[in-house]
Amino acid sequence: KDKFVNGASRSYFFSNSFVIWDKLYRRDFLIKNDIKLAETKIGADTSFVNKVYYYAADSFARLINDKCYIYNAFSDGSVSSRYRLSGDIAHEDKPYSMVFEWLNNLSIDDEYRLIVWIRRILSISYAVMSSEVALSKKNKFYIKSVLRSAPLKSIDIILLKYKMVEQRGVIVKLLDLIEFCELYRDWE
Repeated sequence: KDKFVNGASRSYFFSNSFVIWDKLYRRDFLIKNDIKLAETKIGADTSFVNKVYYYAADSFARLINDKCYIYNAFSDGSVSSRYRLSGDIAHEDKPYSMVFEWLNNLSIDDEYRLIVWIRRILSISYAVMSSEVALSKKNKFYIKSVLRSAPLKSIDIILLKYKMVEQRGVIVKLLDLIEFCELYRDWE
């Protein structure tokens, strides 16, 4: 059965729908909030979608329909695939670096920042797990430098509150992989 989830509870931010192509946008809304695709080779829609979710707030509704599915066809020759296969985590994370520049230039509430942090860490984790290149010392250093500013304890509280067990497991696996257990030892 279909149902709508709106921004009143902000629970819609936790959907996995952080892509541009599964939504409808009002042109005047995008112009008013200066929302555009980033001029990057990878993740051009990352800041776009994060800004849409933030500015749409209570004027947003999402149709939940369990009869739909998304089919992804990944091309080995795509720009995303080439960067992902190269294992350059800093380059993969660049779109989220841009989102955090935007967040830091505005007074964005802490709850939304936590959501973006969760998405960023999951994105980094996906980049690490889908790379065909072993995780280098340079990449480990980069990930650790990003995570040092992440509010990991607050993130864990949110993940537990919303029963996001799978996402929590992915983050713990990433922290284990980069040997960063000192930051989450009380997660277990």
